[in-house]
Amino acid sequence: MQPSTPEQQRVDILMRRADRDIQVAELIVCSSPHLYEDAGFHCQQAVEKYLKVVLIASALPAPFMHSLVVLMDSLRQASIVAFTQDETDEATILTDFAVGCATS
Repeated sequence: MQPSTPEQQRVDILMRRADRDIQVAELIVCSSPHLYEDAGFHCQQAVEKYLKVVLIASALPAPFMHSLVVLMDSLRQASIVAFTQDETDEATILTDFAVGCATS
């Protein structure tokens, strides 16, 4: 079934790209584990896209940014998802793999 609204189309695109990022990360880990930074980058990208999918599906803004913690905070503030402190801490670490993103 084709997505009918622009939001549904964006969700569809983001989901496919996030799934591909996970596949690439898995390939890197299996074939070249010494390239952990590249695998980390693709994991960060996937999580960023999945968070944006939830934001869009919840009719919330999905800003162009790479900070996972900020995106998670938007979902938490809207009472969509309650993240644990461990999940927030892990997102902070994963955000360090994003391009041009400072965690502070």
